[in-house]
Amino acid sequence: MASSRNALFDLAVNRAAEVASRLGGASRRDLEVWYLKTRFASRVPFDAVLDAVRRRPSPDAHWEGGPEDFQDRLSQLTVADFMARGVVSVGPDASAREVAETLLKHRVHRLFVVEKGVLRGVISAFDLLQLVRD
Repeated sequence: MASSRNALFDLAVNRAAEVASRLGGASRRDLEVWYLKTRFASRVPFDAVLDAVRRRPSPDAHWEGGPEDFQDRLSQLTVADFMARGVVSVGPDASAREVAETLLKHRVHRLFVVEKGVLRGVISAFDLLQLVRD
């Protein structure tokens, strides 16, 4: 499990470096805002990721071991290493408006429909678009 955590840390550092590069040298706050929206937030300490990004030789630095090493590290990850922990759900009696507001509030693309602790279905932003179209 330690190797999968290292792979997750490396993945978080690479993603944070990409974001910093896209933003043209992001501030600590910019990266923290991005980071809190990712799946890494509950699994990898932000300060360690930030420190690793800052120690990189350049924004264009490549994976140290090359593509094969990257693939090896990714193959060590399990679903538990990167799945979303906070599940957002609605009841089967939720209105389309409530669903839209919940999707926007939580910045997600789909919601689980749960009744008495049992998963009854999934509704997505795409489903709402079909309602508007029809």
